[in-house]
Amino acid sequence: MTNLENLGQFTGIELATFKLNDGVREEVMLELITKIDNDFLQKEEGFLGHTTLKGEDGIYVDILFAKTQEKAQEICGNLMQNETALQYMNLADEPSVSVSFWNRIKMTDLQNIGTFKGMEFATFKLKNGVSEEKMLEIIKKVDEQFLQNEEGFLGHTTLTSENGIYADVAFATTQEKAQEICGKWMENEMALQYVDLIDEPSVNMSFWSRIK
Repeated sequence: MTNLENLGQFTGIELATFKLNDGVREEVMLELITKIDNDFLQKEEGFLGHTTLKGEDGIYVDILFAKTQEKAQEICGNLMQNETALQYMNLADEPSVSVSFWNRIKMTDLQNIGTFKGMEFATFKLKNGVSEEKMLEIIKKVDEQFLQNEEGFLGHTTLTSENGIYADVAFATTQEKAQEICGKWMENEMALQYVDLIDEPSVNMSFWSRIK
């Protein structure tokens, strides 16, 4: 596993989901990613960490953590000049690739997330008339009264992107733990207050297992 000890300092991320081209082995991809990390990313100013996770149906997610969203975008732009990074990108099935940049708006303590191996990532929009401040106020209570008491929980944060889209991100010791904790949301009164702020048709939830 890559060293992610400084991960809790991030405020910006790049997140890319993709499938590999037919015939490409996961081991080949991971070898190239390790080379990119060692030879390029770790030398970039503002870089905090880089990891790869796997979900269902052969979908991968590549996440780059940086001090700011602007730094994440800058580093990704620089990657386009790197020969090894271009080799890595050529392994991906191009039509399957989706890249997004996110800014962290909830600054809770994430000092323990460097050891995470499971992640819940849910995107959503708020209902009309619901303020971001109200959402963050309730999320703080969800953390204090619910999540921080759950075995396997490592951290929880909220991100924002373009067009009023938010992301709820929970880090856990395993993917199974992330799913187990998420399954308890509908049993918790404070969590239900948070869920009630969300425009249900806009929700897209996924779970991931860290492989690098």
